[in-house]
Amino acid sequence: MLEQAQDLGGGVRKVRCPDIWNEIAPRVRAVFSAFYEEPTPVGLYPHFNEVALRLTMLGAVPELVAFQRAVTELQKAGGRAFVIDDLHLRDRAPAERNQLLYALCLALGFLTPSTQRQATLLWDVKERPVREDRPATYSEHSAEADLHTDSQSYPVPEELFALYVIHAARCGGGASQFASVDDIKQSLAETAAGREAIDVLAQPFPFFIQAGEAAGKSQVTTAPILAAKPAIRFRRDVIEQGLAARPDLATPEVRRAFATLVDVLTRRVRVVEYAVPDGGIVFCDNHAMLHGRTRYDDKARHLLRMRMSAQPIAVNMVMILKQNPAFAQALLG
Repeated sequence: MLEQAQDLGGGVRKVRCPDIWNEIAPRVRAVFSAFYEEPTPVGLYPHFNEVALRLTMLGAVPELVAFQRAVTELQKAGGRAFVIDDLHLRDRAPAERNQLLYALCLALGFLTPSTQRQATLLWDVKERPVREDRPATYSEHSAEADLHTDSQSYPVPEELFALYVIHAARCGGGASQFASVDDIKQSLAETAAGREAIDVLAQPFPFFIQAGEAAGKSQVTTAPILAAKPAIRFRRDVIEQGLAARPDLATPEVRRAFATLVDVLTRRVRVVEYAVPDGGIVFCDNHAMLHGRTRYDDKARHLLRMRMSAQPIAVNMVMILKQNPAFAQALLG
C-alpha cells in the first residue's frame, strides 16, 4: 500500500500513499456513527470502549490493515519516521478529514489524549495566546523546538505520533527535524567521554513533571535516557528541571554525561530536516527517534498532532498507578 519514494537518511523515509478515501470513507463514517452519538464531533475524545472501536474499524476497513502492515515492513527495514507529502485529504471538510485521520491512526494503535484535563485526540499545533501563569508548550509557540521525545515522564511513552499539516509555514521555517537513537549512540561512541556517557545515560535520570493545578506542586519521576524500551527518552529542559529539583541525583558523573549528550545533539549528530507540505503527514517512532522543529514566523502555520499507544488508555492508566504513584498523583492532580 505504501511505496517508498526516497530515503532521506537517518531512518527517515519518504513514502507515497494512494488516495483510498473515496473507497473507504463511507465505511469509516458508518463505524464512527455506530460508536459516537451525534452531533458530538468524532475524534475529539476517546471512546469508552476503544478496543471494540478499533477492532470494528479494522474489520470494516481492511485497507487500514494493509496500511498497518506496510508501516510494519518499513520499520523492519530500519524506518523510524515516514513522511507522506500528500495524504489526499486537503479537499475534505475538516470534520470528515479528522474522522479519516482518526481512522488511519487507529490502524497503528490507540490514540491517547493531549492532556489529562483536555481529552483531545487530535489537537492543534499552532501559535496562540496562553495563560500568563504557565509557559507555552511546543504546540503553542513558534520558537525552535529542541530535539526531544514526547511523553518523556510517562512510564511507557506512546510508541508513535503523527503530525498532519493543514497549513505549512510560508516563511521558510517550521521544518521538522529528526535524529535517530542509532546515530546518537554512534556519535557518542566516537569519544571517550561519549562512551562513558552511554553507560551513565542507562541509569535513572530525573524527569520533571508539572503537577495538575489542583495539586499546586510539582513532581519528579525517574527513568533512564537510554534503555531497551523505549530506546531513548529525552527533553533537555525537563531533565534540567528534574536535576534542579533532585540535587541528590545530580552527581558530577550524571551532569557530565548529560552535558556530553547535549553537546552531541547540538553539534555532532546527524539531524535530518524536512518541511512537510500542506496536506502531508509524518509518522514518527517515539521510542527510537528524537524530533524537533525550526522556528517560524508565519502565524498561519497549523498542524494536527496525534499520539498512538500499543495499549488502550485504561491499561496505560493502570500501569501508571501501579508503577509510579508520584507520577499518577501529578497526572491526576
